[in-house]
Parts: sequence; C-alpha cells; structure tokens
Amino acid sequence: MLEIMITLRPNGVAVVQPAGRIDAHGALEFKNRINETIDSGYPWLVIDFVAVTFLDSTGLGVLITSLKRAMALGGDLHLARVPQTVRMMIELTSLQSHLPRYASVADALASYP
Repeated sequence: MLEIMITLRPNGVAVVQPAGRIDAHGALEFKNRINETIDSGYPWLVIDFVAVTFLDSTGLGVLITSLKRAMALGGDLHLARVPQTVRMMIELTSLQSHLPRYASVADALASYP
C-alpha cells in the first residue's frame, strides 16, 4: 500500500513523501495528491523517494504528467533521495534530464529560487 505525506513549506514549495510501491494500484492516489497540491498553489514540488520501494511505468507517467502540470503553472518538479531501483527506471527511459535528482531534500529545496 502506498502512503503519501505532503509538507507545504512557507516558500511555496511542497515536499511530497510517498512510502511504498508506486505502481498501477497506487499511481492514481499519487497523481491525485500531487494535483491537489499543485491546484492549492504549490506548483514547485520536491518528491522525496527515500521510502519508495518500487516505481513502475504507471508511476513514471505520473511524474511526467505532474512535471508538465507544474511547469504549465510556472513551477517545477525535482526528485530527492532516489533509490537505485527508481533511478534505474528513470535512466532506462532517458528522463533524467527532465527530472533533476538531488542527494537530499535540503539540496532539492535549495535549488528553487
């Protein structure tokens, strides 16, 4: 089961912390929570992957559509603490140039103005 915690920062950046598997069963909830966050005025996102154990193509699709939605509103989407299994999926699809990765949440937050 996928659990999602979202922290809204005073600088307008939201930190999304999913825990578990982001697959066909959890992707819709993941997408909905991110969309709700963007729609509530937080188009700058940091997705903290430290507790994600698996990401499939459905979850990757959520990241891409969320990135596009955030950018359409002047925001962006950055990844933090990406485990090797998730990193491999991103690299296999050649999306690493579109999804900046950072070693820590603090580094990802510092990348925003």
